Amino acid sequence: MNVNNGFSQSLVNTPAGGDALVKSALIAIYYTHAVEALYAAADTYCTGITWVPQGSWENTTTAAQSFTYQYKTELKVTQGSAVTTGGLPLALEFKGFAMTIDASTKTFSENETTTPETKPLTINVAPGKKVTLYQRQYNFRTDMYFILDAASMARNVAAVSGGGLSRKTCVFEIMSADYLVTDKELSGATPGTVHLTTVNRANQEGDRQTVQRSGLTTRAVTALNLMGA
Repeated sequence: MNVNNGFSQSLVNTPAGGDALVKSALIAIYYTHAVEALYAAADTYCTGITWVPQGSWENTTTAAQSFTYQYKTELKVTQGSAVTTGGLPLALEFKGFAMTIDASTKTFSENETTTPETKPLTINVAPGKKVTLYQRQYNFRTDMYFILDAASMARNVAAVSGGGLSRKTCVFEIMSADYLVTDKELSGATPGTVHLTTVNRANQEGDRQTVQRSGLTTRAVTALNLMGA
């Protein structure tokens, strides 16, 4: 999608007021009906939106020219990969997720989240012109704690140390299908600002009691260990 809206003039764009809570959900790590379930109470913040330069093409001739570039869409975890490989389906949670940015809505597709895709893009350059291709990257941070629902009681999971709750953070970026081809270089001198529609936290730590590690089920211990939690 070739896009050029209000925040396309800056390379880096940050949410007005700081990191914006855009998604808050209870994600099932495993669930066995009427037996037990382990959840991640996950709060996801958008930390910024960046135009990533992917290449430049210059036409020094007197005729129009076309170039082909292979660009990739994907969700990449840059911190906390043990959580996602250990059992938390983070990419799946963002397939179809819609986020309102200023006056527009961005919906993340399958190829931007769960199924990476590389495809060709034709770059058309007028005579005597130079253009740059930018691809839009969405940056997120997901903070989470864990809830065990067993023996007809949902309780927060304590940290291994016994002090506080077990918590994990995942940082990830989505290289989206949004791109911009322009003959005007975007500025990195001054960050732009975007206004995002935010949500309230869906789960509060104080809503339930805490279970110590010694009180966890064997299945819960195994699942948490796999995630490094």
